[in-house]
Amino acid sequence: MIAQSSAQSQAILWGGVLIVAIVVLGVVVWGIRRWLFGVRTEEAPESWSLQHLRELRASGQISPEEFEILRANLLKSARKSGGGGGEPSGGRRSAGAESE
Repeated sequence: MIAQSSAQSQAILWGGVLIVAIVVLGVVVWGIRRWLFGVRTEEAPESWSLQHLRELRASGQISPEEFEILRANLLKSARKSGGGGGEPSGGRRSAGAESE
């Protein structure tokens, strides 16, 4: 009777270990899939490009005034996000001018 109880206990224990292992494996696979394929949602909204604005103006979908407003907003947001916009030489010109 004791041997049968011990065999049942071991079967229940290993069954539980197997269930936990399957759940952990499922979570790992889910995390890897999310890491590989789930990041795309942030890239979905396209931002305006200067070329796109030029095409809209050329096709007559926006007026030249609207183009200038949108262009200014686009350049302002590019400067805020670190897309450049300052002096093209990066300040090296003033340092070179002082050494002359």
